[in-house]
Amino acid sequence: MRCSFVCKVLLAAAVAIAAFDSEAMAHVGDHSHMSVLQGMAHFYSGIDHVLVLVAGMAVLLAGLWAWRTRPAAALLARRDAARKDQRLDDDRHRP
Repeated sequence: MRCSFVCKVLLAAAVAIAAFDSEAMAHVGDHSHMSVLQGMAHFYSGIDHVLVLVAGMAVLLAGLWAWRTRPAAALLARRDAARKDQRLDDDRHRP
């Protein structure tokens, strides 16, 4: 299998990420004093989590909108193609 330039760049990026991989330190510090309920509440009240939830919902809604409109566009394209074929058939059968 041949690998294109883009494939080689992506492969090099993946190797570099794997080579320099480190632990993500999103929440630095000692959180041993937090209870389970405080930890679960942070998921819904921490600004970093709220931003990710809002961004995820925006992506989900955009995907649903695109999925919903695509079948309609395909149906319109089929309808237009059928009308064009009908016009061509009509032109062939005219005396």
